[in-house]
Amino acid sequence: MKECFEKKTEFYTCECRVKHKEGHWIWVLDRGKILSWTEDGKPLMMFGTHIEITSLKQNEEELVKSKAFLDTVLNAVDVGIVVCDEDGKLTAFNRAATDMQGIPFKAVGTQDWSKHYSLLKTDGITPLPLEEIPLHRALKNGHLENVEFIIQHLSGKQINLSCTGDQIKDQNGNLLGAVVAMTDITEIKKSTKENEEFGLKFKGIFDSTFQFIGFLSPDGTLLEANQTAMNFAGLEASDLIGKKFWDCYWWTISKETQETLKLNIERAAKGEFVQYEVEVLGKNSTTTILFNLKPLFNSTGEVIAIIPEGRPIQEIVDARNALLHKNEELERFASVASHDLKEPLRMISSFMTLFQKNYGDLLDEKAKKYIHFSVDAASRMTILINDLLNYAKVGSEEAPIELIKTNEMLEKIVPLFHASLEEQNGKIIIEELPDILAKTTPIKMLFQNLIGNALKYQKPDSSPLIKISGKENSESWEFCVQDNGIGIAPQYFEEIFQMFKRLHTKEEYAGTGMGLATCNKIVKQHGGEIWVESEEGKGSHFYFTIKKQNMN
Repeated sequence: MKECFEKKTEFYTCECRVKHKEGHWIWVLDRGKILSWTEDGKPLMMFGTHIEITSLKQNEEELVKSKAFLDTVLNAVDVGIVVCDEDGKLTAFNRAATDMQGIPFKAVGTQDWSKHYSLLKTDGITPLPLEEIPLHRALKNGHLENVEFIIQHLSGKQINLSCTGDQIKDQNGNLLGAVVAMTDITEIKKSTKENEEFGLKFKGIFDSTFQFIGFLSPDGTLLEANQTAMNFAGLEASDLIGKKFWDCYWWTISKETQETLKLNIERAAKGEFVQYEVEVLGKNSTTTILFNLKPLFNSTGEVIAIIPEGRPIQEIVDARNALLHKNEELERFASVASHDLKEPLRMISSFMTLFQKNYGDLLDEKAKKYIHFSVDAASRMTILINDLLNYAKVGSEEAPIELIKTNEMLEKIVPLFHASLEEQNGKIIIEELPDILAKTTPIKMLFQNLIGNALKYQKPDSSPLIKISGKENSESWEFCVQDNGIGIAPQYFEEIFQMFKRLHTKEEYAGTGMGLATCNKIVKQHGGEIWVESEEGKGSHFYFTIKKQNMN
């Protein structure tokens, strides 16, 4: 109004709050004009209007609040928001969009968008042409989604974006502009690329393994098979994937093979690991594989897949069959050799004994001595043959793995040495021993040989004291046969377990040198080790282990 009085403006306008007669405040728009002036230039008459604008002011306040709220929300989200008007002029960038660019917002025209904001195609090299810029596409064509492109940040870092956009229209459908929302998918793209690379590496390893391998659903449907398995059958993935595994070519060698597989898949689907040998069908031949089904579990323990895996073992099977055949031949040979070698020895011993009995009076001492040597040699040869046969039989017989109550076994073995113990005034102490899983006959022979040696290799006129102890280790059972005999020098600790190795003459201590060799073979057949700790004149400790195994 002052400016109007000073004739600086013709009209005056102002907004003010006035108190209504009912006591509340209202907004009023005042507009006025001076109609006449006095001679000295002062306002004489004015004309004006008062218009209530309370509703308009309230709408303005709501609009300001809405804009503030919208700005806060847009700047709080990590999605970049960019807006342009109907002419393509940029009108708004939120904080996330500015951060993606690394430069402040500038209202540039459409032709400068790509260059100013370093917009690139997904190859990260080619500039994005105007017609492919998502905001321009939304402005011209309307809705778009999941459009990918790259922004190169001011720092040089490239950011992968996925964009969704649309046109902005008023209530009458008139175009006001366009908006796009940009989501940073750089880490997702990186993770996807890494997963693809990992997948390629996994596929390469999966397909190049020597064994057959695949993936099954719990109901037995084949989901994947490696190239090795498909090459063996001469088939492609399309011939196999989606079929029930037991209906696939490899298993059609017989109905029994298919039914066995089906039952074993049911076991694996319940969480059981299954393994067995089976003959499968190939393109040009059959082969035996060691086959297993391994269940895969989720975090709650539910079986979500099954991994079938087969390792060709035809060479092993052939070698095993050949070994069984050789063992059968060896047993036949041993039986024949036992009879053919022992029979002449029995005849020599018998006839020499009869000769001495019938003609002893006619023989001088020298002849009697020769007869004694012959009978003794035949007896020792018989013992040697028996020891050799026992050694040969170790491991050649298909004896079952049994639960052996070791203390009960030794209670039956000790009486076999009753005469020697009585003669030498000896004693055997047996501690509490662990029960084991092993082959009964070889283990019995093992203890008999060690106890027999402990009684044999004693100082003259000594009283043997033998102590047998044992303990359970994590992967084996360990036993010790301790004696108070003549002991062994350290340089012979390994040699004594070799065939025919003797440290004494037969005149000093009888024997064939086969006892400890047989013990060594028995222990090795049970996956264990045998060794001695000793000192000459102070006795010996013979230790051996038996590897733990199950009844199967």
